[in-house]
Amino acid sequence: MEEKRMQMELEQKKLDAQLRLQINEGNANPPQGSGEQPKLDISAFARYREGDDPVVFLSNFERQAQGCKVPGEKIMMYLSALVEGDMALVLNSLPSDATDDYNAFKAAVSKRFQLGTDYFRKKIP
Repeated sequence: MEEKRMQMELEQKKLDAQLRLQINEGNANPPQGSGEQPKLDISAFARYREGDDPVVFLSNFERQAQGCKVPGEKIMMYLSALVEGDMALVLNSLPSDATDDYNAFKAAVSKRFQLGTDYFRKKIP
């Protein structure tokens, strides 16, 4: 029951993201008026909650970011707005020179959650 509910929520988020992309002509960062501070739109992304599977979350995040055409230099900005609990601790424990390095973050997640070096390379059927 819980798994089915989660699948339905994920499908709804995908549909919302597709609609948002159509409205914004395929751009996750629609142009803002001059002088305005651009706003980070994370509504199309699933959030990581304490107890969620970090591998599933990161896999979904990568697909969502790619689908929303999030620029590589903004990946960690989006990610930081979506995590809490242990995942936020991992993010905040990165050295200052690695705060914008998604691969360093994934390596730290792997270490923190004791996933092993090949865990993120494993394909989920």
